[in-house]
Amino acid sequence: MKQKEPAQTVRINPSTATAMPTCRVKDKPAVPGYRVWLISRDIDPDGSGCVPLSALQAAIAKTFGKRRLKKILQLGEGVFWHRYKSREGAVMVRYAGAARLAKRFGLACFNGSPVQIPSDYLYGSLVDFRAALQGVFDASRKDPRPITRKRRRLITGRCARTQRSYEEKIGTKVTRNIGIIDDYSIDKKRDALYEGQAAFKFVDHEGRIDNKPGSELLAKWLPNTYTPPATFQRVESRSSKRLSSQLKKIVPQDITSLLNKGQRVTSDVILEHGSKDQRVFYDAKEDKVVGDGYWMTKASIRCGIYYAVD
Repeated sequence: MKQKEPAQTVRINPSTATAMPTCRVKDKPAVPGYRVWLISRDIDPDGSGCVPLSALQAAIAKTFGKRRLKKILQLGEGVFWHRYKSREGAVMVRYAGAARLAKRFGLACFNGSPVQIPSDYLYGSLVDFRAALQGVFDASRKDPRPITRKRRRLITGRCARTQRSYEEKIGTKVTRNIGIIDDYSIDKKRDALYEGQAAFKFVDHEGRIDNKPGSELLAKWLPNTYTPPATFQRVESRSSKRLSSQLKKIVPQDITSLLNKGQRVTSDVILEHGSKDQRVFYDAKEDKVVGDGYWMTKASIRCGIYYAVD
């Protein structure tokens, strides 16, 4: 079988990339097996679903040794792949499809467009690969609006310290944002603090907000905005829709069953023009969004200043 050289970039689905750091296989982290699974797909010349074990060993020769690969293959047997012998006697690795893999790890659907990253992260160290998975999550968001570190931890399973370490490793740009509440006065600040808002006095020295340099405004800190490096490219594709359709055939379950029951659940979708991933609630019974939202003016996009919705 003719072996394909590893490509310069690798396409990763954000749903599986976000879920893997919190998944375990036989009480062991699933990320090493997920990386070998991606490598198997990368070196597959025609997408047949099978790669020779010798080709897999050659592809990861610079990443880790045969003994480490043997342990990962044993750990992922029946989950990521299964091995068999061909008629010629060669050991083959048949890796699972993306929908089948998602079903085994309990994913209900595929969201977001795939992200293309440099293959160096896939064939490099495991720490670099873990950092790249966080970058895939940031790059897959169509409109990268503010998101709290607490919210990111709920989604990716990484604490704030680990998030900062991975951001520094791959070069993610972190932008701090503030929300303008009103013109500043000591009474308004006292009222805001009484309502539980950590308000402070913001002096607009450059006049970015109302073209009045030196104006004093009442503001509060908002979540950060995370921009991954330019090498993390979001690819417009319908693969997520196709994979979700395949997954529904494997898992006959209505993914909106919780909403149909009228339960109050957290939602990523906020309001039209609202800052995504704020802590708000969607009440399906009342068919409305409950909570705070923010919108950003075109004039303040560069400085990252948001205004509060009335």
